[in-house]
Amino acid sequence: MFSRYDNCNLEFDEEALYAVATQAQLKGTGARGLRAIVEKSLLEPMYEVPGSNVEKVTICKEVILDGVSPTY
Repeated sequence: MFSRYDNCNLEFDEEALYAVATQAQLKGTGARGLRAIVEKSLLEPMYEVPGSNVEKVTICKEVILDGVSPTY
């Protein structure tokens, strides 16, 4: 999601990936649902990372399920 220009790595922990898949399955939305869930979790970093000194963004299950901010 982030380019090399931003010098930032994006990481989803295993529980976050499971939460994304579970949410999409519960909603019965398939691949489009997966995309929507991931995009929602990346909304804040898409605005915070460009032009900053952030080197890594970590998405955990709480970001997916509870809407907390990712770890920078």
